Amino acid sequence: MQEHVTEAMVLETMPRGEYDREAVLYTKKLGIIEVFTISSRKPTSKFSPHLDILNLVTVRLIEKNRITVTDALTIDRFDLIRHNPALRLRALELLYLVRSLAPRFIEESEVWNELISQFSKGVFNLHPFLHFFGYERTHAHCAVCDALDPNLFSVYDHAFFCSRCSSQFPRNELIYLV
Repeated sequence: MQEHVTEAMVLETMPRGEYDREAVLYTKKLGIIEVFTISSRKPTSKFSPHLDILNLVTVRLIEKNRITVTDALTIDRFDLIRHNPALRLRALELLYLVRSLAPRFIEESEVWNELISQFSKGVFNLHPFLHFFGYERTHAHCAVCDALDPNLFSVYDHAFFCSRCSSQFPRNELIYLV
């Protein structure tokens, strides 16, 4: 059994059973991990307010058969982002990109530092993250029509698309790069 204490950004949470939930965290020390929380959906749970999407938290994790959160404490809720719909949408797109492309259990200090910097400033630019994960937009072409300077990225297909060709794909699979 191993114990880890690290800062983490909550990327996603999913209910499991009546009171439990799973969460996907991007951690400073471990990269992307999926964790389990026992009784975290109960109204009296000490985890309930801390493990919300967009929260920056300090977590204590126990790794045995699975990784379980034993303690969590919010560092920042980024209220400016939460209360601005445009910023919130952009932040959620960034978290979706990181969740989809970041390798599991690999520390990426550049990604972590850029993620925290952008959340702290409330200004979101997806280009550095695409670069970190090997998708450089500078020389990209639309995957359908080969047009230069595409402005959308498909996390599902790992491809760039222009506005005209993007209509062929579900909107929830595309991220605007503007």
